[in-house]
Amino acid sequence: MKPKLQEGASKYARNNEVLLLAYREKKSQKKNVLLMSTFEKAQNKTTTIRKRNAQIQVEKPAIVAEYNKHMGGVDTSDMMLYSYLDERRAIKYWKKVVFSIFSRMVLNAYILYRHNTDGKTKTRLEFITDVIQSITTEWLALKRIARDTPLAETSTNVPRIGVRKLPGKLERVCVVCSRKDRGPKRKSRTVCNKCNKGLHGVCISSHECYISYLCELQ
Repeated sequence: MKPKLQEGASKYARNNEVLLLAYREKKSQKKNVLLMSTFEKAQNKTTTIRKRNAQIQVEKPAIVAEYNKHMGGVDTSDMMLYSYLDERRAIKYWKKVVFSIFSRMVLNAYILYRHNTDGKTKTRLEFITDVIQSITTEWLALKRIARDTPLAETSTNVPRIGVRKLPGKLERVCVVCSRKDRGPKRKSRTVCNKCNKGLHGVCISSHECYISYLCELQ
């Protein structure tokens, strides 16, 4: 199946109930199209296509004709996905996979949003923009609070909400991710500025001092 076929040519291979087809419809195709089926036979079907404002009849493999007749689902999803697909050049292929997963998650979220919203809905671009803004706003706020800051007090003599590094190689048990009732104790080289308890920077959003601080702001 590897050699490139001539335009309009097809080649079959069968393994018990599974039929494999290699097909090249156009000369511009760089690779053969590969399709598998347990339903169709190795035969051609006559189909009608539109070409230059005229309808003409052409013969195509039955697998291709049946696929074109019932195509949808994955193809429609891919078509919608590539409208706003953020592909980035990367040496590591897994990065492309991760970006694709994120794009599909946002697309699925938009479909659910449209399905569960009465009345006028946002466009897909507006929806994606709102998602990005909500995520980045929360992340930047946490980053500003969780980053290492010197232990200092405000004008009201209340320590800043954040974490600070302990001197030398001192460590303390993180009050958030090292619960007394479960799991191993996880040590941190940073502590909460307010209560002076061990606290990882990434755990600050679940710490009682930070939660109390947010409640005061509201």
